[in-house]
Amino acid sequence: LDYVRAYKSERHYTDHLYLAKRWAKQWGQMACRDIRPDMIQAYLLKRQRTVSSFTANKELRYLRAVFNFGMHPTRNWIDSNPTRGIQFFPVDKQIKYVPPKEDVLRVILAADPDTQDYLWTIALTMGRMSEINRLTWQEVNFEQRCVVLYTRKKRGGHRTPRKVPMSAKLFEVLSRRHRNRDKAVPWVFWHRYWSRKKKKGVVGPYEDRNSIMTTLCTNARVKYFRYHALSVNRH
Repeated sequence: LDYVRAYKSERHYTDHLYLAKRWAKQWGQMACRDIRPDMIQAYLLKRQRTVSSFTANKELRYLRAVFNFGMHPTRNWIDSNPTRGIQFFPVDKQIKYVPPKEDVLRVILAADPDTQDYLWTIALTMGRMSEINRLTWQEVNFEQRCVVLYTRKKRGGHRTPRKVPMSAKLFEVLSRRHRNRDKAVPWVFWHRYWSRKKKKGVVGPYEDRNSIMTTLCTNARVKYFRYHALSVNRH
């Protein structure tokens, strides 16, 4: 997990942590070398039946990566990968729902002012949720009217920057937030939360805000859509 946190995105770390807890319940009393392919296949079949093929395939990818990590020449913790040869379940791919612009605007206007700023920033930069969560004021250039977003999507996990021009609306949103910002906090969007690790309240960037869209779509009485639609329906 320390490796994932250092080399991958925070979302990857969160996913790995959640799945690692599941696997520990399943095989926690066993050594990795004793986990057989038939055990993994049975586990994945159960996940496919009780949840979905998509979820089972995701776990297979992560399990395969974990065992490959243990087999790496710099570690040599195990001799073989028990996921080798296990096939992915077939998945019927569906066209992503793209809501009409009217629905997107209704959802944004149904949010509180802070969340409206967050949604406008995603829409007007065409950024991913994780990129906007990590955005700091240092990466906002009002003179050049651009925002620098970083992604780890490329192979190797390196943070790759890209410049995004600021539209008039985005300039308005970010300028207002900058004027009213807490100068001690570097992030454009942040919150106070209880840290179980530090056992106290702390200030930090968001890691995940998936539940917002469910609530807003319900309040706005429109068909549910995710953050991706904000970028597709760029205003």
